[in-house]
Amino acid sequence: MVAVIGDGSRKTFYRCALEFCSSLFEPNHALCARFNQLGDFVRVTGTEPVDTVRLDQLDLIPPIDYAKIDIQGAELDAIDHGLEKLGDSLVIELDVSFIEQYRNQPLFFDFAKRLHELGMLFHCYTGYGSRALQPFIPSAGPGAGGKQWIWADAVFVRQLDDWERLPDLKLKKLALILHYVYQSHDFANYALCELDRRHGTSHSVEYRNFIKTVPA
Repeated sequence: MVAVIGDGSRKTFYRCALEFCSSLFEPNHALCARFNQLGDFVRVTGTEPVDTVRLDQLDLIPPIDYAKIDIQGAELDAIDHGLEKLGDSLVIELDVSFIEQYRNQPLFFDFAKRLHELGMLFHCYTGYGSRALQPFIPSAGPGAGGKQWIWADAVFVRQLDDWERLPDLKLKKLALILHYVYQSHDFANYALCELDRRHGTSHSVEYRNFIKTVPA
């Protein structure tokens, strides 16, 4: 099944020269063209009307513990119209922008504010993308970055105050996600500490001893 996730309305889909830059938001070519390569990436090659689907309409998808959302500006629509699926998520990773690559798109601070309202804490970036402003070309070539961050993958986790109210299974999932996906060892250990507090176990101590044996 292929679904265009959004707010459930009919929208225009903008196809771009670089396929994965295509979006439900109109590319802001005037701004992007100021940066090396970026204007070429978002050059519109065609448009078509599409019917979007709210995430909560997808009955086959159960409530989501961990989500990675990268849909070129429409991430906030996916969240706001998917609260039944995402409202109790443990970890959400989003593609976020720091400049308006697409007209009227939400930017990082919009996501941070909204997810804070939903009980999520900004945790880390897993990477970022940049390009230098023209006409400057870095010595490594036009694909090399400048100082300006343009996009990034931002990770949000459930607020720490909520962890003591999470069921055991949720805490175990949280520890596994944080350890294996993000190597966030202190946060994974914190989840295990809460389990130990409840059950008189020593999983957090065993975990810390295990981490000492793992090559950096």
